[in-house]
Amino acid sequence: MNQIIEEINLANQAIRKKYKYDTLYMQIAEAVADMSVDQKHKVGAVIVKDGILAEGWNGAPAGFPNQTRDDDNKTHPWIIHAEQNALAKCARKGIACEGATIFVTLAPCRDCARIIIQSGIAEVVYRDSFEKDKEGLRMLEKAGIIVEHYARKPYAG
Repeated sequence: MNQIIEEINLANQAIRKKYKYDTLYMQIAEAVADMSVDQKHKVGAVIVKDGILAEGWNGAPAGFPNQTRDDDNKTHPWIIHAEQNALAKCARKGIACEGATIFVTLAPCRDCARIIIQSGIAEVVYRDSFEKDKEGLRMLEKAGIIVEHYARKPYAG
């Protein structure tokens, strides 16, 4: 009986620790999202494995005008999504993402899901659903990637 109680206590400690880190990294993703100049969707991403590997937000690639929308308020075709931006930073620095977790403020679209799958990321934690494209989450799950919807709850730890 004592062993069962000890195992339950250890499991609870692990859950509390994961929740604390999920909260920390999601708060960082939210701060990163504020770097976006887009007024409709400010999206942030943080890739983590034994610490932060890279961060990214939705916006223009280097060398392009720092605006996300045209005069008709449509997204410019060259805009990079937050996940793509963070993964590109890892690629540029030669950092492997195998087994990492990506925290994103908006669930990945199907294009980002394909790149996440190919990068070797093991877990996706997202805050908000992307109502226009739920296929991205289905693709991630089909590929065996852990997908977790982060819902901010009061911490009782």
